[in-house]
Amino acid sequence: MQRRAFVLSTVAAGAAVVLRPPPALAALSEDDLAYANFGVAAELLLAEFYRRAIAAKLYHGTSLAALRRVEFNEREHYAALAGVLSGAGEEPPIAEDFEFPLPGAAFRTKGATARLGLRLERAVLGSYLSAAATIDDRPVRSVFVRIAASEAEHVSALSRISNGQAVGVSFPQPLDLEAAGAVIGPYIG
Repeated sequence: MQRRAFVLSTVAAGAAVVLRPPPALAALSEDDLAYANFGVAAELLLAEFYRRAIAAKLYHGTSLAALRRVEFNEREHYAALAGVLSGAGEEPPIAEDFEFPLPGAAFRTKGATARLGLRLERAVLGSYLSAAATIDDRPVRSVFVRIAASEAEHVSALSRISNGQAVGVSFPQPLDLEAAGAVIGPYIG
C-alpha cells in the first residue's frame, strides 16, 4: 500500500471513531450519572457565558474568534454529555430548564469577563479531572477525558486574553462535584 493511501485510510478510520457517539450505556453508577448531569448543566452555563461575552462586543480579532470557537466547543460538549445521559436512559436537561443569573457587571470590561470565565472554566475542568479519575464506564470516562483536555485549552485561551499568559499550572486541581458546584452553582438557577 502506498504511503498516501495508508495515511488517508487511517485518517478516515480515525474520523469514524472520533465522530461515533458512545454506545448505549445500560447501567451507569449513580456517581457516573451525577458527573454527567453536572457536566450537562455546566456546559449549558458555559455556552451561555460565552454567548453573553460575545454579545458584549468587548473583544475583537483573534480574541473574538477564540471566544466563538470556545462557545462552539461548549455546545459540542453539551451534546456529548446529553448523549451519555440519553444512552443511559435518562432525559438530559436543556437550556430552557435553567436560568443563568450571570452578573451583568461581568460583561462590562474585558478583565471582568475573563475573570469570571476563568473561575467557571477552572471549576468545570477540575470536576472533569475528578470524573476522569473516578468514572467506572470506560467510554464515558473517555468522553470526560477528552472534554477536560478541551476545557484546559479554554482556560489557556482565557488566560492569554486576561493576562497574556497562555500557560498555567502544571497540574490543574481536581475538584469533587461539591466544590465545583459551589463555584458554578450561584450562576445556575
